[in-house]
Amino acid sequence: MLRSFFPALRPLLILVAGWMLLEFVLLELLAARLGWGLVLAIVSLKGGLGLIALVLITLLAGRAARGRQGLDRIAALGFPMASGILIALPGLIPMLFGIALFSPSLRKAVTRWAQRRSGAAPDPRLLELPASEWKEIAAKKTRRKAKSVKGPLEGQPPSV
Repeated sequence: MLRSFFPALRPLLILVAGWMLLEFVLLELLAARLGWGLVLAIVSLKGGLGLIALVLITLLAGRAARGRQGLDRIAALGFPMASGILIALPGLIPMLFGIALFSPSLRKAVTRWAQRRSGAAPDPRLLELPASEWKEIAAKKTRRKAKSVKGPLEGQPPSV
């Protein structure tokens, strides 16, 4: 069991190690330019503002997603919540991803990818049956009224 768990854990560990290394390099570059005190103040202020933004954005997204259904509702609630969480996380790189999630084009691309991956949702009003459970019934022929026996009006005097 433990052996089957490690292949899934390895990419995650590589991703986290790369994130930490990139975050360290970015903080070092900013600290060399601005100073450590200002960088730490910015990161702390960003975390507090991220928590406030998370609450406000989630409330606004909940209001906007009231009438939506399915994947559209999940996207309307999920993207603002994910962006607020990413902005509230410590560090500068999650903040950049959180700000990127506000982009409508990125939201549409991710939503289209999720729809393609999950397959198109069938219409809930349709009922799918296997071929063994149904048979086609021939439509009844409708009876037509007999044509009238009256002759053509040509050659007859007009009626008054």
